[in-house]
Amino acid sequence: MINQQQISLLKPNFLLFILFTFCFSNFSTALDANVTYATFKGMDQENYIEVYLHVLGKTVQFDREKEDKFQAAVEVMMTFEQKDGIKAYDKFVVKSPLLGDLRIANLGLVDLRRLYLSDGVYNLKIELKDLNNIKNKNTYETEVIIDYQNDKVQISDIQLLDKYTESMEEDKYSKHGFKLRPFTYTVYPSYISRITFFAEIYNSNILESTHLLRYYLFKEGAPQEPITGSLGFKKQQPQDVNVVLAQLDISNVPTGDYQLVVEIRDANNELVQSKSTRIKRSNLLEYKLEDYETFDVKGTFAEKLEGKDLKEKIECLVPRIDANYIPLLNKVVKSKDEVKQRKFLLHYWTQFNEIDPSTPYEQYGYLVDEVNAYFDVAFSRGFKTDRGHVYLKYGAPYDIISADSEPSAPPYQIWYYNVLNENQRDVKFVFFNPSLAKDDYVLLHSTARGEFNNPDWKEELYQTGIDSSEGRHGSSYGSNADRNFDE
Repeated sequence: MINQQQISLLKPNFLLFILFTFCFSNFSTALDANVTYATFKGMDQENYIEVYLHVLGKTVQFDREKEDKFQAAVEVMMTFEQKDGIKAYDKFVVKSPLLGDLRIANLGLVDLRRLYLSDGVYNLKIELKDLNNIKNKNTYETEVIIDYQNDKVQISDIQLLDKYTESMEEDKYSKHGFKLRPFTYTVYPSYISRITFFAEIYNSNILESTHLLRYYLFKEGAPQEPITGSLGFKKQQPQDVNVVLAQLDISNVPTGDYQLVVEIRDANNELVQSKSTRIKRSNLLEYKLEDYETFDVKGTFAEKLEGKDLKEKIECLVPRIDANYIPLLNKVVKSKDEVKQRKFLLHYWTQFNEIDPSTPYEQYGYLVDEVNAYFDVAFSRGFKTDRGHVYLKYGAPYDIISADSEPSAPPYQIWYYNVLNENQRDVKFVFFNPSLAKDDYVLLHSTARGEFNNPDWKEELYQTGIDSSEGRHGSSYGSNADRNFDE
C-alpha cells in the first residue's frame, strides 16, 4: 500500500531541504533538485507518468545573457528502461527567467513532463547538467511500477499540490478543468497549514452503488488511525473516473513522518482499495529561543562563522529580535563562547524557516549589507546607528526629506512610513546630526508606538538657533521643520 514517490538522490545527502532561494551567484553548491512523480491510468491512450522537477536555484550557475540579464539553464535527460532496453526517453532544457537582479526570492527551475508507458516495472533515471557549468551535474534514479487494470477499483498515485485553480486553459498542468501546480517537496514546514492533493479513482462503477472516499494522515510507527483533525471524507457516485481534489488541515500536526492515505470504502464501509504517500512535517508549535544550546550546527550556514563576523551576525539581530530576548542576546555575545553563539544564531533563524534557516539568514544579510553601506559612521557600523536600526526593524521608508543647510538647525532628516507593521499609519522618524560629524545622525523623535517620543523635539532641533539678544528662538524657528513634518 505504501507508495514511495520521492526519487532517491545518488550522492551524499548533505544538503537540508531547501524551500526558498534568495541568493544566486557564480559560486554554487552541487546541483540539487527535488524530483517526484505520480502515475495515472490513461483512458483514451496508454497509462502515463508525470515527473515533477524543481531545480534549486542556488545550486546552479547564472550567466550573463542578453540585455545584461542573467539566466540559468539545466539540461535534463530522462530514460525509462527495462531489461531488454530503453522504453521511453526525453531530453530537454529547463531555463530560469531572465533576471536583472540575482537576489530574487522563490526562484527555482520548475518543469513537469508527462510520458506514456505500458504496464510494467521500469528503472527511471534522470541526469541533470548545468549548461553554464558542465562539471556541475547530478543523477537521480528509482524504480517505477505501472499497473492499472479494468477489472477492479484502483487509485492513482497521489499528486501533492502547491495550489489549484479552475481553468479552461489546456496545458500540461491542466486536468479535469483545473490547473494543478505540483508541490515538489516532501517536507511541509510550519508556515504551510494545509496539505493539498489530487488523485483519480478508476472503475468505481464496479461497485454499482454510492461509495465513500476517505482520506487522512496517520503517524508512521503508530496504529493506522487518523490523527486528530486530519480526516476528510465524501460520497461519490460510481464512474469510470472519479476525481479527488482535497485538502487537510495540518496546522496542529507536530514534526514527524506521516502517511497520507486515500481510501475507497463500499456501502458496507468495507475497505475496497487504498493508496498512500509519505509526508514529512516540520512544525515549530512552541518556539523557545532559550533552547538554543540543544541545536546542532553541523552542516549549516553557522558552522564556519567565527570571530568578529560571528559576533556581528548576532548583534545585528537587535532591531528584529523580540525585546524579551535582548538580555539573552547580550549574554551570548559577551560570553565569547563561539559554539554557543553559532547555536544561538542558527536557532534564531530556524523560527522563520526550520527546513532551511540559511534562506532568511541570507535575505536579512543583504539588508544588513545595505545598511552598513549607507549608514556607517566613523566609529560605528551602520547596523548599530539609529538610522540603521530603524531601517532593519521597519524596512525602507516611503519617503525621506533631508535638510542640510537650514541656518537655525543642524542637518536633519524626516523619514515617512505610510504603513508600519500593518497596524500603524502615517508614521514619522526625525533624525538629526548635532555633532556635525559626517553622517552621524541620531534619533530625535518618532510617532511610532514603542519608539522614542520627544514632545520637545523642535526646541532641541533649533536650540542652536537662539537669538541671544532677545533670549528667544530666532525668527526661523520651526519654519521648515513644521512644514516638512506635516507634509
